[in-house]
This record gives sequence, C-alpha cells and structure tokens, in this order.
Amino acid sequence: EESAQLLTSRMPTRKRKVLLAAADVYRPAAIKQLQVLGESIGVTVFSMGTEADPVDIAAAAVQKAKDEGYDTVLVDTAGRQVIDAELMDELRRIKETVNPDETLLVVDAMTGQ
Repeated sequence: EESAQLLTSRMPTRKRKVLLAAADVYRPAAIKQLQVLGESIGVTVFSMGTEADPVDIAAAAVQKAKDEGYDTVLVDTAGRQVIDAELMDELRRIKETVNPDETLLVVDAMTGQ
C-alpha cells in the first residue's frame, strides 16, 4: 500500500488526470482505503462495489477515463500468489481486456523474510 500511495501521490504533480480503479472486491476495506487515499491526494476513485467482477471494473474504468479525459488509470487489484490459479487467471483476463501500456508489480517488503 505504501508503494501505491507513493506512486499515486506523485501522479498529479506531473500534470496528469489520474483515475484510480478499485478492483479488489475480495476485501471490502480495500475499496474504502483507496477512496480515502484518493480523497487525500485529490484523485478520483472509480468503484463498482464488491459484487462486480474485477475485469468488468477495469474495463469500465478505462472507458470512463476515455469518456472523461483521464490520461492515467491505475487499477488496484487484490493481492495474489502465483499458486492461486483463479486470481492469476483474473489478472490475465484484466490484462487482455484493458490492454495496459504498463503493468506495475507492488510487492510486500516482507516477501522472502
């Protein structure tokens, strides 16, 4: 979360119109955390709630960005491990659906400890 906060907090200073997409539907607090972060740094957060498919959320966020002139979309997804085939498939489907220019991997600093 600290990495995501650092990244998003620097985006607006680069004269970008940033949209954060809350696609972690498995942990309801994640959406609220992203909304609080967005509010604190002046970035709009797009959410469809916890009942929507993360792939649909990502696609709708990209469409909103196109329709409303955003130039940067950050899709916040659930944390995952490579052994979780269902979540890895979800990530693959998001990537195929929105065709991102860039993919960022945020890793917990405790990984490997």
